[in-house]
Amino acid sequence: LAAKLSQRRSSDVRSQPAPPSGWRPVLQTKKRLSSQMYVDKGVLVASASARRRVVVVGSSGGSTVQFPAPVEFLEALSQQLARISQGAAVVAAQFVCCEVALDDATPRSPASLWIVDASVSPEPKCVLRAELVAVNRRARELDAALARSVPGFDAVVALSADARAGGANGDVLRAAGASGLPVAGTGGSGLSVAAQQYGCRLCGNAGGSVATSNRTKAIGIAASLAGAWHEHYTPATFDAKTAPHLRTVVNELLPALVGVAVVRRFVSLDTGLAAPAVGAFSAIRYAGGDLGPVAALAGGILGALCAGSPAAALLASIAYAFAAPHALALCARGRAPATAANFVVAGGLPVVLGGLWWLLLVGPVAWLTSLGRRIIRRLLGNAILNAAAAAGVQYGARRGWYHIYILPLICLEHERGELACLGALDALALVCVGCGACAAQLAQPRPRPTKREADADQALALRGLLVGGCCGDYVEACHPFLARDPILDGATYAGSVLAALVSAGSASSAYLPVPLSFLAAERPGRFLFGVFVAFGVPFAAGCVSNMKAARENPAGVVRRGSASAAAGVAAGVESKTH
Repeated sequence: LAAKLSQRRSSDVRSQPAPPSGWRPVLQTKKRLSSQMYVDKGVLVASASARRRVVVVGSSGGSTVQFPAPVEFLEALSQQLARISQGAAVVAAQFVCCEVALDDATPRSPASLWIVDASVSPEPKCVLRAELVAVNRRARELDAALARSVPGFDAVVALSADARAGGANGDVLRAAGASGLPVAGTGGSGLSVAAQQYGCRLCGNAGGSVATSNRTKAIGIAASLAGAWHEHYTPATFDAKTAPHLRTVVNELLPALVGVAVVRRFVSLDTGLAAPAVGAFSAIRYAGGDLGPVAALAGGILGALCAGSPAAALLASIAYAFAAPHALALCARGRAPATAANFVVAGGLPVVLGGLWWLLLVGPVAWLTSLGRRIIRRLLGNAILNAAAAAGVQYGARRGWYHIYILPLICLEHERGELACLGALDALALVCVGCGACAAQLAQPRPRPTKREADADQALALRGLLVGGCCGDYVEACHPFLARDPILDGATYAGSVLAALVSAGSASSAYLPVPLSFLAAERPGRFLFGVFVAFGVPFAAGCVSNMKAARENPAGVVRRGSASAAAGVAAGVESKTH
């Protein structure tokens, strides 16, 4: 039977007239399946000879502008089609894109015509930018040419298509109906006309497009076509090997956690204020690659239901990343319209998942994180242990341990909108100590062999002092000075330890201007004392060491300030590095 169908399809293709210029006979290629695979942009897909061939037609949208160009949608669709068992690919496409919604557009509205011709390139190409009336005229010409090759396709995808007789996509959809090809897509008006007038066989979740995104459309279309072809489809889901590391995501949450902690120092707010933000951000990081902005909506709901614990919201977002693509594909296989499927994935699934989390996990997770905070506070409330921790922070920051161990613990302390003892240590043992070391190079410059090296020292020291004091960052600016000066290096450890001894029990936050860290601190008197100690010890030691070096090498070049130093600072502030 398969051989007879293949033979009949081949005879149909041969009986079609040759397409005119503008469309090459890309689709009239040998269709026999093979098991060869290759990697396309990091995705393992079937070889070109093994793919089912899909044509995509449509527009940027009638009631809303879904995209100014179809590049992102076609890329998302190609990635999902490649996950169908026998492989599938977009080999031809035609899109009319308008800068305004087509329902509100006028004949003079600016528009563009995009096509894909896989025999030339799989990338979308804009072939015309003009007024909408001219773009539609050219689109109808290409539509008529493309329709002649439709019997050689395996499916048609229509996205907000103009299916009217004489419309920009009417000929292709009429040919799809005559050939009995499965038609998937979104845009209720166009699909209704195609089904009623041309007898198109709508498959899967073909229907409206409200509340859909490019990625959710792509998953629904791929699942629909796989069902029509009776093939297996596995949507891309959370993969622990390629997903961002949990520690990385936790560190990226620090700005929101610090912001809430500082605000709560001055204003009475709910302790779980950060949970919706944590849920939305984490869902984007783990599920955004497959679901796009829809993941943010779901993550916000998860965070709201896990308000007792932002950490639980983070874990719920990971679980959502596992489940959401499968739920979307299941809806498509069940012929639920795209809008309904999106409501299930963006609204229903997070409500159910968040409810389960609230019942079963929010309490235990909140208890564990609270226990961790109490242990940290108890340990760092002891002056000796606080001093030892300060030395460890200073040592670990130079060996890449900061992001691995220290920063996640700071985030843990900030989780419920509280200030952090480790945040205070960060501000004192790293920021203020570094500022003191840099200030010493400005107050008493160290002799350097050349004027250029002296200028470089001044620029780096001034930059480190300003960025550290005003932003609480760039503590590495002092490291070149420490590497060449053992006295200053030892003084940074001494300053860190002494500052921790006098400020034990104080909590604040890192990555803030030093004055704001002082104003927000618990026990601000201790913290301020620690600031003076942390800054003063390396500053005094650095000045003395540099004076000694100047006496030993009086011929060295000394620069107390230069235009090049000011220019180095004016170049801008680098991003966070510690």
